[in-house]
Amino acid sequence: MNSYYNCRQFKLMEERIELFEQDKINFGQLICDLRSLLDCLKEVDEEWKNNFHSEWFVLEQVYAVALNRGGIQKIENGEKFIFKSLSAMKQLLQEIKDQT
Repeated sequence: MNSYYNCRQFKLMEERIELFEQDKINFGQLICDLRSLLDCLKEVDEEWKNNFHSEWFVLEQVYAVALNRGGIQKIENGEKFIFKSLSAMKQLLQEIKDQT
């Protein structure tokens, strides 16, 4: 179902989330990397891709609000949205891996 190429992109997505959770990359880098990797996927289930994009978009919105409020240090109440979306993304990645 999923090509080796796609499997590699999924693995990189997981790695980027882990790096963020370990404070090894910043929030902006996470958002950029996840979007780039999502855009690179080929012939992936559209529903899965849309679900992942929806979770990614939550991150993008939190980031935009934080920047609008004076910088990424101003995430404050956005953390609950971040971790909820990251959890959903990890679940989606696990589901797609289980299909391969």
